[in-house]
Amino acid sequence: MNIQILCSDAVREKLIKCTRKTSINITDDAKVSLVERGYPLVEGKISVVFDGIDYDEVIELLLTSGEGIDLEDQTIIGFSNNRYALLELSKIDYIEAQGTQVSCFVDEDMFVVKKTLSHYESELKGVGIVRINKSQLVNIRNVKEIIPWFNSRLVFVLEGGKELEVSKLYSKAIRKMLNL
Repeated sequence: MNIQILCSDAVREKLIKCTRKTSINITDDAKVSLVERGYPLVEGKISVVFDGIDYDEVIELLLTSGEGIDLEDQTIIGFSNNRYALLELSKIDYIEAQGTQVSCFVDEDMFVVKKTLSHYESELKGVGIVRINKSQLVNIRNVKEIIPWFNSRLVFVLEGGKELEVSKLYSKAIRKMLNL
């Protein structure tokens, strides 16, 4: 996993030391950045904001949550129009359960997938695909707008214009994750 870090020199040294014998590579061209609170976020990258004192917890989170998943290399197999397709994680907009059927949405296309919503939630939480209500997971990277809604809810507007409601139950965790 490649990570860019923006932090004080003291914390940088500690992060470099902690990541030497791990699968984490520190590089400026990474898609994910670790940003110490108080430093500017990197435009166009996923940023994980942390307090300098908690640097070891951030490394532990990176090592355990994604298990080295690289969005560009990972796929899910979906079925549509009597054909199977490899769906790149980075292109998935959301995953939805309707009854016993679980579907994956990429742009305007729907693909039926075999595993349960709970399975995808646990497997993909480290790559930005998170649960927003009892029947949907969303790829945070494909959210264009976040609209505050009634009763502490949120509405996510995806790149294609589709709106998904974040339930009150999941709204608090989403707000914390996104620093809202």
